[in-house]
Amino acid sequence: MLTTMITDWLTTVAEPRSSQLILDQMVALHTDVGLIRDENQDCVAALLVTPTKSSLGPYLCVAVSDGMGGMAKGGECATLTIAALFASLIRSNDPRIDNKLKQATLHANMAVHKFANGNGGATLSALLIEGTGEACLANVGDSRIYAIPQGEPHLRRVTVDDTLEDAFGGQGRELVQYIGVGAHLLPRVAAIAPTSETILITTDGAHHIDPGLFEQIIVRAGDHRRASERIIALARWLGGRDNASVASFRMPDVVSRLHRAAASPVILWSARQQLQLVLMSSVNDGALTQDSIEPTDKAASPSTTAPDRQDAKSRRKTQKRVKKQPEKHQIELKIESDETQDGSNS
Repeated sequence: MLTTMITDWLTTVAEPRSSQLILDQMVALHTDVGLIRDENQDCVAALLVTPTKSSLGPYLCVAVSDGMGGMAKGGECATLTIAALFASLIRSNDPRIDNKLKQATLHANMAVHKFANGNGGATLSALLIEGTGEACLANVGDSRIYAIPQGEPHLRRVTVDDTLEDAFGGQGRELVQYIGVGAHLLPRVAAIAPTSETILITTDGAHHIDPGLFEQIIVRAGDHRRASERIIALARWLGGRDNASVASFRMPDVVSRLHRAAASPVILWSARQQLQLVLMSSVNDGALTQDSIEPTDKAASPSTTAPDRQDAKSRRKTQKRVKKQPEKHQIELKIESDETQDGSNS
């Protein structure tokens, strides 16, 4: 499955402390284990899709996830959250950006719920941006998305924490819902104002400081990349009690980049490495279906075919080639079919 492939890759490239500038250095990804924790249970990543045989336009999704403290397998749940979210987006044919992101969030929730048997979970804050300039956010838990509107020297939080205090006006910072909670999840999915200029997506280890100081660091930095670096550094200076992760970018820069994007592989980034999924052809108008992707044996030769599968399905001619180039972290998938397959996001 595509989710398994992405999960394995994110697990392999995870490091306690790492950072990377991606998409022509327009987007900054940072994560830091801090000074107290032994394991970094945050995950920060980005996905770029530029369909070649679809009416869907190019889009970028940037997301962070924070494993639930005190619950089982927090780091694994955070990684699976991002992997399942991205896999669902890649497969989706939905032209509506809000529907696509909502279904991907719900898919991630059920994948984590199944994995952890309801005993583990993670937060999720994600922003999906299309080349048209339309953007939509999804938020579950207490990771956050902040924005600086064009022409304003002020920082605005555009998400609401899923806590008793924020969501219901009560007392307490305990989460009332999270990715992995099960079938009753109600994710917040909403359009983000087109006037938003600078965007920061953070886990609580990064934003859990005085709000006024947090705003001044970002506004006075003068550049989103410098702001991200300073937030991560400050989290350490204040004791590094929790994992801290930040993704940041300028919305106009990303939209401009997407608007002129040429056909390219599906690209994923962590805060350390890059992975390319080269889709030579597709069975469903540019979107992948679950049948199109199968787990790949890591010990397999660079080029493999599946004659047994071809014999078993006489009405379908399918060829799959997996090519690994470790130095470029590239996986090439070639899928050909003479019969349309039914898509599935499950």
